[in-house]
Parts: sequence; structure tokens; C-alpha cells
Amino acid sequence: MFELIALLATESSKLSKKDAFTAITGLVDKMSDIKLKGPAGEALTAMSEALGPQFVFTQLHKRAAAQKNPKVCPGMHVYVLAAQMPL
Repeated sequence: MFELIALLATESSKLSKKDAFTAITGLVDKMSDIKLKGPAGEALTAMSEALGPQFVFTQLHKRAAAQKNPKVCPGMHVYVLAAQMPL
């Protein structure tokens, strides 16, 4: 599923913010799972490159703040910080 989202974000010229919003909503929960954090982060990075980091980070913040799982917020913060670091 994560690879499909990343592929759509990189290859599709018709990816809308509405589509990304739907995908981000599902990906937020996965960021707290140690096994799924990497693939979910790659999908988020692909969407960030396609639609801009401001949109993706804003949606991540909204979704993470609404989560009841205490592991989601630290996972999101680590992802956002890592995404902003230069290679």
C-alpha cells in the first residue's frame, strides 16, 4: 500500500490535495509502528515532493494532534525533523 501511494505521488500528474489528505489520514496511524514507519515516511516524502512540504506537514500536525495514541506525535516530530534536514 505504501509503495502504491508513493508511486502515485511521483508518477501521477493528477494527484490532488484531496487524494493526499485521504492518504495522510491513513498514514498517520502507521508512523507509530516501528515496522511501518519507514515505508509510511517514504510515502509521505513522495507526497511532500509532489504537493509541497507545507501542505503535508500541516496535515500531519492536524492528524497527529487529534490522535489518542501517545506514540504518534513523537513519530511525526521525528519524521518532520528528518525530512527538513539537508542530505
